[in-house]
Amino acid sequence: TLCPNISLLLMNLFLMKYGGDQAVACYAVVSYASCIVYLMLQGVGDGCQPLFSDYYGKGDLKSLEKVQTIAFAAAEAVGVLCFGLLFLTRNHIGSLFGASPKVCAAVADRMPVILAGFLFLAAARVVTSGFYATGQSGRSVVLVYAEEVFLLALLLILPGYFGETAVWWSMSGAQMLVGVWAVVMGVRSR
Repeated sequence: TLCPNISLLLMNLFLMKYGGDQAVACYAVVSYASCIVYLMLQGVGDGCQPLFSDYYGKGDLKSLEKVQTIAFAAAEAVGVLCFGLLFLTRNHIGSLFGASPKVCAAVADRMPVILAGFLFLAAARVVTSGFYATGQSGRSVVLVYAEEVFLLALLLILPGYFGETAVWWSMSGAQMLVGVWAVVMGVRSR
């Protein structure tokens, strides 16, 4: 619950520094639209967690693997669907929030950058829930906070070289790094 607020704070600070008020206004719209996707992906992960736990507790690894496969497919389907919907409607999202024409144009331009991390985030949410459900909460906690650590590291490095655009890519980059790391950790834990 705390981590998205940390991301919001970091993004606002760095967008203010590298892009000003308009960039922060743009991120407000993008973050509101993205919040729905994050909640849906979290719902997939949280929804499958009791099944993971039940099958793991019973020692039914075949059923556990089947549910994990379904959970990954569902999370990725949600990620792809939301990516597609937000991408197709990116030119109209800003106006839903009463943004100025300049901010609306910026939202349309920046939304695809943020969308790039959704598919990676989907995998991370399922792996994180799987770790919680199978007695590996330490690994789960590492993944939860790793996104914020990666985001901060990327924000401290990239915008100094590439400006405001790198602030946006830092968010997606952190999600990509966590998603890949989650899958690697998940495969190793099997």
